[in-house]
Amino acid sequence: MSAFALGVTVTYLLAASAPAPGAMAQSSQPVSIVVKPFMPLSPAAEAKEFTAGLSEEIVSHLAPISNLTIFRSEVLETLPAATSANIGQRFGSSYVLEGGIRSIDGKIRISSRLLSSKTAAIIWSGVYEAKLAGENILDLEASMAAKIAVAAASTALIKSQQSSASGPVKH
Repeated sequence: MSAFALGVTVTYLLAASAPAPGAMAQSSQPVSIVVKPFMPLSPAAEAKEFTAGLSEEIVSHLAPISNLTIFRSEVLETLPAATSANIGQRFGSSYVLEGGIRSIDGKIRISSRLLSSKTAAIIWSGVYEAKLAGENILDLEASMAAKIAVAAASTALIKSQQSSASGPVKH
């Protein structure tokens, strides 16, 4: 999925879930996501290879979305303990995207989670699976990253809109 297609998909999802015009104030808080490195959960070489590029692919899919600020995993090196709360406090991040990758019997499974940086609550979770046999690893990685990026971005932006809509009422 191209960056343009991702942007169109997220815009469509936001428009479909948005309240009527004038019913909601614009959020004063920017929506930001720190993308943590996905962890290999199995010793298989495929999982380690996939892990190396997946976070980068996700960042590449999220970065063009104008309503989001994205932080790469390198920012986490400045923190002694990279918990959701520490990440949120240090970078003003709204959300943390993390996950794990398993590979067995020619299949790869990616579990991903979007966490609130304030509460560490899981806001969204998804599992993606694919067969490795005969697949170009780079294409498969890009495809999985696009799916994760669409789900995480749309969830983060919709949650942000809902928070803005339920904010304090001005009299």
